[in-house]
Formats: sequence, structure tokens, C-alpha cells
Amino acid sequence: VAQRLLVGSDDMAGKTVLEPTAGNAGLVSLLRDAKVFAVELDPQRAQALSELPGVTPLVGDAVTTNFKAVFGQKKGFDYTIANPPFSSMTAPLRFDKLPKVTRLDHYIPLRALEARKPEGRSVVIFGADSNQSDGTLSRKAKQTLQYLMDHYEIEARTEVDGRLYARQGAGFNVRV
Repeated sequence: VAQRLLVGSDDMAGKTVLEPTAGNAGLVSLLRDAKVFAVELDPQRAQALSELPGVTPLVGDAVTTNFKAVFGQKKGFDYTIANPPFSSMTAPLRFDKLPKVTRLDHYIPLRALEARKPEGRSVVIFGADSNQSDGTLSRKAKQTLQYLMDHYEIEARTEVDGRLYARQGAGFNVRV
């Protein structure tokens, strides 16, 4: 679903895609003809990513990696897609006008968006504020969402019931 939202009906030939938390490539494995640049913390997963056609992996930390520089994309990426870990950071970090970003699933997508071309498109999967959320936003989530709405054109957003992913071992509600 996330890949379809990202691509729409676009021709991906020669387009660049950044996945800052690639894992097992679940969000980019079907992006044929695109040049996918993937950051992964785990060296074994990064090695597996290198075997996928069109994927250039990097063993690195998405919190600190300069995406444009390491992948040689001076003008930025055409697309970004991310499903970062839904967890707290070891220490809050400043991002632009946000004085204290405390969640990885907020900070990493902000950094990926910063590396995207202005006319690009992104899909981000954030963790909800609780396991079975009623859709209410916490202060931290409101702050991040407000920043996104102030700086980017948001075409849509929704919260998805975590039970949809129960077969995969997940159960946490997500925001797309």
C-alpha cells in the first residue's frame, strides 16, 4: 500500500528513492526501474539489500547520515519512503524549528524529507501514540504533524488499526 501511495502512476525509470530505515526492503522491493538508496543499521541486512536489483545500500545510522552527500544526490531524492522504529531517541535532538524531537519515527522522516527534492513525494509510517489509539494526538505528535503541515503539502493522512499487521507479529496502530 505504501509503495502504491508513493508511486501512484509515475514512471519510475531513473527516479531516485531514499529509504532511510530499509530493514528487509519491504517498502522498496517492488519499485522496479527506480534507483533505490537504502540506509540500514545491520550489516547483514545491508548485504542482503545489495543483492536486490537497483538498490544501493549503506550501513549507517539514519539519525546522523547525510543522505544527499553519501549517495551523491546533491539536488536531493525524487521520493522518500520510511517506516522507522517506533521508539524514543536516547536524547532529544533539534530539527529546524522543533527544539526537541524525542521519537525516532518523527526525527528520521523529517531528515529524509529534508533530503527530498522540493517537488518530490514521500510516504511516512509513524507509530501511533499508544497500542490501540483512538486517533487522539499527543503533544509530540501534534508538534511533528504541525511542522509537516506548515512545510509540506500533505495529500492525505490516516491512522491504521495495528491488528491489520497481526500475522506479521505487529499490533501497534500506525499513521500513514
